[in-house]
This record gives sequence, C-alpha cells and structure tokens, in this order.
Amino acid sequence: MKKLIILLAVISLVIVPTAISQNITLRFTGATSGGDFVLVDSVKVQNTTRSWSETVVYPDTVLTFTLTGISSAKNFSADIVSYPNPFKGAANVAITMPQSGDATLQLLTLTGQKVAERTISLEAGNNVFEVRLQKPQVYILAVTTSQGRSAIKLLNRGIASENVILHRGNGVVVEKRQSTKPFQIGDALKIVGYTTHNGSVVASREISQSQMASENFTLFFNLLNVAPTVTTDAASSITDNTAVSGGEVTSDGGDSVTARGVCWSTVSGPTLSDNHTSNGSGTGRFTSQITGLLSGTTYYVRAYATNSVGTAYGNEDTIVTTGMQGALSGVISVSSTQRVRFSRGNLQYTTTGNHAVATGGTVTGTWRFAEHQYDFIGIANRNISNTYTGWIDLFGWATSGWNNGNNYYQPYNKQNSETSSATQNGGWGYGPRNGSTYTYSLVGTYLNSDWGVYNAISNGGNVVSTWRTLSKDEWNYLLETRTTTSGKRYAKGTVNGICGLMILPDNWSVSTYTLNNYNDPNASFTVNDISLANWNVLETAGVVFLPAGGFRNGVSVENYGSIGYYWSTTFYNGTVNLGRSYGLKISNSNTEMSDYMRCNGMSVRLVVNAS
Repeated sequence: MKKLIILLAVISLVIVPTAISQNITLRFTGATSGGDFVLVDSVKVQNTTRSWSETVVYPDTVLTFTLTGISSAKNFSADIVSYPNPFKGAANVAITMPQSGDATLQLLTLTGQKVAERTISLEAGNNVFEVRLQKPQVYILAVTTSQGRSAIKLLNRGIASENVILHRGNGVVVEKRQSTKPFQIGDALKIVGYTTHNGSVVASREISQSQMASENFTLFFNLLNVAPTVTTDAASSITDNTAVSGGEVTSDGGDSVTARGVCWSTVSGPTLSDNHTSNGSGTGRFTSQITGLLSGTTYYVRAYATNSVGTAYGNEDTIVTTGMQGALSGVISVSSTQRVRFSRGNLQYTTTGNHAVATGGTVTGTWRFAEHQYDFIGIANRNISNTYTGWIDLFGWATSGWNNGNNYYQPYNKQNSETSSATQNGGWGYGPRNGSTYTYSLVGTYLNSDWGVYNAISNGGNVVSTWRTLSKDEWNYLLETRTTTSGKRYAKGTVNGICGLMILPDNWSVSTYTLNNYNDPNASFTVNDISLANWNVLETAGVVFLPAGGFRNGVSVENYGSIGYYWSTTFYNGTVNLGRSYGLKISNSNTEMSDYMRCNGMSVRLVVNAS
C-alpha cells in the first residue's frame, strides 16, 4: 500500500480521549472573536515551570512532548487529524486506530444532517482518507469504533463535485515539531500566537494554564478589519456592446470578501449603484463579462470587493466601445420605458459622394452629423438642388428618399421648389398602412425608415436601421414629464454665441454647472450665456444642445439663429389636410409642439435607443 505523508497545518477541534499517553501533543488554530478563521504564522510556548520556550512556525503548528518514565497506553478511540483545514473542496484526513477493527466514518453538518458515510475495516495505526465536500460550510467528521467515538471539525471554503469519503490507504503522520525540552504533566505553560494582518504582526490573547494532557488550542485574535484591497484589469475584447474586464482582490482586509466584480458608468467614478457584475467571493483574480454597453461610448470601469466593513474600489479603467461613434454620452428618457442618446449634431447632407443603403449597394450623396452641436448651415440652405455641392441641414419630412411602395414619396434633400400639391403632400407613403388607411406617422417597423433603413450616416457608425427621429409624444415627455436625478430637464441659453435649447441628461447634477431658469418654456435665450470652455464641461456631462437653425419654405430660409424647428415622426391628423406633421419649435419666448407642412425644411436631430 502506498505510504502517504500528511503535513499537519491549521487543525480544528479534535476530541482527544483523556487517557494518559506517552506523548503530549498541542495543536493550534486561530480565530477572531466572531469565530472566523485566522491563519497562525507562529506560536510561542513558554514553560514557566522549567524556564524554557519553544516557537513553532506555520505550517508546523503542532508541538509534541515526550514524557520520560511514563508507560504507554492506547487511546480508547481513534485519533483524527486533517490537512489542510480550512480547505477548498477537498482535504486529507489521517485516522490513527489503537487496534485493528471496523470504523464508521460520517460527515455531518452542524445541524446533524448526514452528507456522507462509510464503514470500513482499518488496520491499527495510521489510515489516510480524502474527504470531498460540495458546499462551503463547517462540517463534523465523526469516527466510531468499538473503542469509542472521536470527531473533528472541518471548515470547507470551496466546492467539490460530490460529498464523498475516499480511502487512500495507510500513511505516516509526521508531527511537525518534536520538542526535546523537558516536560512533565502539570507544567505551567504560557501560549501566544502571532498572525499578519494588514501588513502588521498581531498577537493573540495569551493562554496561561497547567498542561495536564494533549490539547487543541484555539488562539483568539482581536483584528481591526478594514475594507478589502482590489485592483482593476485593463479591459480587452471590446466590441460595440461588450467588453471583458476583471481584477484581483489582493487583501480581504481581515474579513471574508463576500462579493466582487466590476462596475461601470459613462461618468467617472462608478460605484455599485451603477451597472456592475457579480463574480464570486474571496481573494484572488476574477474575470468579468461586461454586456449591455452602448456603441461608440466611453465608459469608466472599476473593480470592487466587499466585506463586512464595506466596499472598496480599484483603479479606474476606460473603455471606448466600437460603432455608433456619432452618439453622445448622455442618456435621456423619452417615455417611462425608453431611453435614448442623441446624435452628436444636427443631420446634414450634400449631393457629393455616395452612401450605403440597407438593401445593398450605394446611392449618390453623403449624410453626416454636424461636427459640433451648435453648428447649423443658415442662409445657404436656400441653395437646395440636385446640383448644389454644399451642405444643407433643413429638410422636409420623410427626407431620405426611401420608398416603401405606398403612395407618393419625395426625396426632399434634392428639390429646389415645392409648388405642386403633390409635393406639399408628399411623403404620405412613409407611414404604416392599416388596410386601405394610412396613419402617415413613422412608427412600428417604420420607425427607422427615414434615417436608418435607407441611409447610412458617415460619422454615425455607418449603421443602418439604428438612428431615428423622436415622436411628438417623446419630445413632450422628455421636456415636460420625465423624472431626473435633479428634477431639471432643460434650460435655454446661448452656446458659443448660438441660441438654442439645452436638454439635460437623466443623471444631471446641478453641482456640475449652475444654469438659470430650468424647465421654463417661456425663458429667453439670454438667461444662460455659455462660453465654449464652459460648454465643454456641459457636453462632457451629457448635455444635448439644439441650435436655432431656422426654417425653410421652398428656397426661402427664415429665422436662422433666432428660432429652432425640429421634426417629429408624428403625422398631424387634426384636419383633413394630410400634408402636415408635428415639430418642436424653440424661440426666445416659448417652447412648444406645433404642426407644419411636410414640404417645409426643418432641422432633424436623430437619436439611438439606449435601453
């Protein structure tokens, strides 16, 4: 039979019979006053009767004395030792039998539930077993022989595939420290243990007593626990919506780490109140799969670890997801269930170049978002025609030219006049059809038809079927109804000298920047004068700016720089005139939804769904 050597380290409670034996063995383990395991670095044993001391060092936390002149006597029951203890899923157990015979081994929970049992015939001397346990908790290993019953506590901190007791044959138990110092029963001992906690050596409470027999000592340490220490790994495998991160818990702070993972946000300094993963417990390395990210967005990521003291965070890492680079970071609710992110600027078009279409291939013209949120074209929109090679940004409703096969459609980016009633009522076919009835609104499967299904946007990730225009109800919700962290939804003002409306993200904090006349539709543009430097602060915090780009009626351009008009996807059905849709009007005295002829040119600001 193969011999197994079991190294004895931290030993939990063993019930030792009181019969006199030739040797006296002292075993040491550590714990906090709350009962949590403490790794003992060393133990000093001082014999004040005979003026000597011995120090045992981990893993040799067992000390044996030989009693001279004392006759040997067998234990009445089996002696049990375990290595390691605590352990992660599996441990070796050595059972010393006083004589050959049958033994029944039982693994029990502290409530007495039996999880494994084995009856086996054992030889006198050392017999080695392997114990495997599925659930992290404290167990009792009880051994019953014809001579009596012994037991040991086993602290499992890991997970095995099964609860089982495996016999590994005979083995030799090596006592790690055999003292040569003189010792007699009744000698007075002082015992102190030492452990390292948060970089400092901490002593246990001293034990002073007359030693009458072998004994298992629990050395209690008063440890001042602190939060864990954790570091954040650099992110990898970054895609449009996912990334791989993780970290390492390098110290538990003196208490068990019950939770760990990473948290992330579009704002620096993410915490557990933001999105986060849960990646097990304990110290060591872990990997985190981050999902549900927005494309083309900058995220801040920190690892975290939690114990009873609190949650600690690691260094901050930055992730920039791929795709949809045209979306701003601020998240804005447009209904009780839908949030969006606005495009980086108003939509613009030129007849030069080509752009992709969802059905394959390319068509003439280039779509883009304005370079800055405060940019608009102005008077040059009067040059609209098939041959004008400059940029325009005032479009009729249903501008893209996509034709769903229903009724008349008009690519408004190309016309230079609207004189016929057909043109004025154009774009009816863009809305969904219910039998022979048209609703003329861009909803449902038609939601992305104007700015996604037909056209890709050069600096918007070049992704089709993603960008869309807000409906009338969504415009009204974000301006009048939505609940934000600060209660502030919007404010008027000038940015870099341009009049317009600032839409604040849901998580807007008034401490970021002081604005006047929040949520006031009748405020003037002069209530907030934002310099370019200050605008950079606001934009970084997720603020959207809608510039007053004006209005186009045929080739006449009006109100640019003083009034902003923005299309919605909602058809106006209050009258028999089928050529009208709703738009948002932003002026120096009011902010309101109104209806406009579909052939008129207005600004378009697109959004992408955030959740």
